[in-house]
Amino acid sequence: MVAAARAAPVQIYARRCHWVAAELTKLGFSVPRPRAGFFLFARLPADFVGDISAESRDVALCAALAREGCIAVPGLAFGYPDHVRLALCADDETLRGALHVFAKVLGYR
Repeated sequence: MVAAARAAPVQIYARRCHWVAAELTKLGFSVPRPRAGFFLFARLPADFVGDISAESRDVALCAALAREGCIAVPGLAFGYPDHVRLALCADDETLRGALHVFAKVLGYR
C-alpha cells in the first residue's frame, strides 16, 4: 500500500513534466527531457527580446508573465540568465492557464 501511494504522485509529476516541457518546447524554449520533478528549468527562446529596460531577458519575461497573473522565477536568481524556473506543483487546470499566458506573452495567442 505504501509503495502504491508513493507511485501515484511520482506518476503525476512525471506526466506534468513531460506535458509542460513539450508545450514550452513548442513555444521555442529549450527544455531538458525530465523524468519527474516539482520544477522545470527552461532556456528562453532565442527570438524573445523582452523589455530592453529589464536587467536581463529572463527578468523581462517573468515581469511580463506576472502582469498577466503568472508567476515564474528568472534564471538569473540561480545564476543562469536566459532561463526561467517553473513550479509544477499546481493542478493541470492552473498549469494549462499558465501555458496560455506564456503563449500570449510570447505572441502566439
